[in-house]
Amino acid sequence: LDIAPPVNQICGIIERPEEEALLDNMRMLALRGGGEGNTREEEEFYCCGVQGCQKTFYHEHVGIKTEENDGLVVKEGEVVG
Repeated sequence: LDIAPPVNQICGIIERPEEEALLDNMRMLALRGGGEGNTREEEEFYCCGVQGCQKTFYHEHVGIKTEENDGLVVKEGEVVG
């Protein structure tokens, strides 16, 4: 090769939706003045249906069936449908 491809094409990390959501949430907290005095109890957690989960953004748990989520990576309707 005479010209090397850009570095981000060689070793870039593919962004995932949950990482984008977490980053958006962190930016929102920073704009609100969250940070030093902000504790976990003051945050609003996303209700995913899994007891004890304290994520603050939309997500689904794989392998855990809840009222909100069937726990499957690929929805049954997509496979059978």
